[in-house]
Amino acid sequence: AMSHDLRKSIAWVSREVHARPMVVFSKTTCPFCLEAKKILERELGAAYASVKIFELDEMGSEASGTSSALLALSGMATVPNIFLKGESIGGCSELQGLLSEKPDLLRTRFLEAGAATVRAGDKMPSIKLKIVEATEAGAAAVRDVDSAELFRGKNVVLFGVPAAFSPSCSDKHMPSYLNNMDQLKSKGVDEVYCMAVNDAFVMKAWATQSKALGKITLIADGNGELAKRLGLLTDASGGGMGMRSRRFAIVVRDEQVSHVAVDAPMKTHVSTADALLLHLAPLSKL
Repeated sequence: AMSHDLRKSIAWVSREVHARPMVVFSKTTCPFCLEAKKILERELGAAYASVKIFELDEMGSEASGTSSALLALSGMATVPNIFLKGESIGGCSELQGLLSEKPDLLRTRFLEAGAATVRAGDKMPSIKLKIVEATEAGAAAVRDVDSAELFRGKNVVLFGVPAAFSPSCSDKHMPSYLNNMDQLKSKGVDEVYCMAVNDAFVMKAWATQSKALGKITLIADGNGELAKRLGLLTDASGGGMGMRSRRFAIVVRDEQVSHVAVDAPMKTHVSTADALLLHLAPLSKL
């Protein structure tokens, strides 16, 4: 019969691997673990920061129980043991094999789990969202859309902000786009969208207050689903803000990402329109 301690270890491991998009069980002295972590850091981009890594050789007396639990749950007693959305995808050799044989499939799985940051070549996800746009009479209106519809057949710049009405977002980030709309249009940009993990009521009020209404479409990613699928959802609970979007800018051409710029935490630099225009080559009409 299974011991009480093993049952406890299995329950703990199971909880941990289902609580996050990706969890890695590793050892600090294991060369295969180091290699796997390097590969994941390269493949996941900024989202690698949210990967939970448990170093068994730093777990003391709990290490043995954890190893037994990993064997029971995944059939693997070796490390690294990489879990994606609660399922073990194996170790370093399995990770390398998947990247070699099915790179697009693995990339899609990473993105769907919110475990990887979007990069050039990725397709924008299809998610139900609410947008704020101007009516013919110039009033702010909220509409339900599929995110794929927003990017189909257009050249689009999407920039993300952590919070509507916050000082950096209102005083610097949003104005950088409002002040550069003509320059962006001259580069072939058809639409500019601004998204935040805020509800539609907040985004509607901000559209009016910021004078973005009729110029920039605001996306209310209320549940953080789009930010998660882009690998740009971040935990801001330390500041009392819960889960929020990273500050970023993405150029999308007919649903396919062509450029990504993600700012470091607490910075407003590479994702501004001024910074984007330095790198943005003219986009041909679709």
